[in-house]
Amino acid sequence: MLSPKERIVRILHRQEVDRSGFWLGKPHPKALRLYKQYFGVPSHKALILKLKSELIWLSGESNMLNPVLFWPTGLKKKSSTGQRGLLAVAENIEQVEKIYWTRRQRFWFPQMYVNLKFAQQHNLAVFSGMGTYFWHMLLDYFGMEECFIKMYTHPEVVEAAVAKIVEIYLRANKALYEKFAERIDAVFFFNDLGTQLDTLVSPEFFRQFFLPGAKKLIDQAKSYKLKVAFHSCGSIEKFIPDLITAGVDILHPIQACAKDMGAQLLQDKYGNDLIFMGGLDTQHILPFTTPEQVAAEVRRLKGIFGKHYILSPSHEALLDNVSGKNVEAMAQEALIL
Repeated sequence: MLSPKERIVRILHRQEVDRSGFWLGKPHPKALRLYKQYFGVPSHKALILKLKSELIWLSGESNMLNPVLFWPTGLKKKSSTGQRGLLAVAENIEQVEKIYWTRRQRFWFPQMYVNLKFAQQHNLAVFSGMGTYFWHMLLDYFGMEECFIKMYTHPEVVEAAVAKIVEIYLRANKALYEKFAERIDAVFFFNDLGTQLDTLVSPEFFRQFFLPGAKKLIDQAKSYKLKVAFHSCGSIEKFIPDLITAGVDILHPIQACAKDMGAQLLQDKYGNDLIFMGGLDTQHILPFTTPEQVAAEVRRLKGIFGKHYILSPSHEALLDNVSGKNVEAMAQEALIL
């Protein structure tokens, strides 16, 4: 019998394996309270063990000392993605340069030691790395509408901001990899690029403003012999060929109800090039159907994607509209050979 870590590693390397893998995801705090009560466990880690989830995501940011110092003064939490940000009025590269960008050279990850020890004790695979949310940060710096407009009117300003953000992430990731790469199985990059019906920008703008920075981050991870998992919600099928070319190994979360993100279509077109992780619909099936229907959908997905697949919800943060009994049905069916 394979250990959870052995199974996930074999899946990532397309080696012979007994069944597909399973990741619970990281429930939203409200959902976690619900599941702790339902399953009679005291913590998220205890829930992982109870449901036999086979990997753990150890975000660099959540394990970092003083992550608030990671970003410049004045970048405040916004009430909406459309709210104008620090660079909304920027019209030249000099204005990008003059705002305060962190010059931190040392990054400390004290909680990683504790969490990696837990993963090792229980033979869990580890996905880690800084989240590298550079697209999200870009929209925060400008405001979504301002950012999209400036891609047309001041592309050099947007490119300069991307370069600054990516450079900070490269430094932070390097610090993390230097200490922990040998204990990490894959890095997890998070950038939401799609809506329910389409991509947020055209493939041309994706290649101009997003892909160069993503490629630098992917190449850096590969230099430490790490697999790369890429997260994007929404309909991103148009971007998948470029992501494969850039070096992405694992695609997450497979938003099942988004346009052109159905399991069969993705497996037929990209199954030879990608490991898929996710796919169990969190918009309709997990919150609004019965445990029997959840189990049936798990069986369907496993049948389509095969053994080189990690069954998981189609969003990493399960919400509290997903019942404990449906989470239980998902986990039990996922673990069947």
